[in-house]
Amino acid sequence: MENQQPTPTGPQQSEQLATTDNEANNPLQRWEYRVVHININNDAPPKPSTPEAASKKLQGSLSPEFIKREFPQMYQQQPLEQKHPAAQLQHFLNLLGNEGWELVETSQVGGLLMFFFKRLQRGKPDQTTGQPSEADKADAGKVSQSEKDS
Repeated sequence: MENQQPTPTGPQQSEQLATTDNEANNPLQRWEYRVVHININNDAPPKPSTPEAASKKLQGSLSPEFIKREFPQMYQQQPLEQKHPAAQLQHFLNLLGNEGWELVETSQVGGLLMFFFKRLQRGKPDQTTGQPSEADKADAGKVSQSEKDS
């Protein structure tokens, strides 16, 4: 006699088999989260550094002329035109949205405005622990090119 798999005999057993099959084909959704904060104090924005200010900060140990000569790339650039804060924030949110992050909540904590984002985890979690794989952990602290550009 051949080895045959038992067939379900009642509706309860067939429902259990269907649930098991669905769980195997549809793994549990896992989310990763990101929190970004913005300082919302109404202080005046910082002024661009000058060789004179840098020299003063260093208590005169380097002269403004030396600083200007040794670090020309820092002091010969024309200041970039500042975008309105709303335009800057919109640009940043669009960058995160393009990476799959969804803004789910904002909250003010003291002088900070907190933005909470979530997205589905990209890698499959380890089957035994449910934790992200080693490759995902290695990428966790890296900054994407879009974040560097903003």
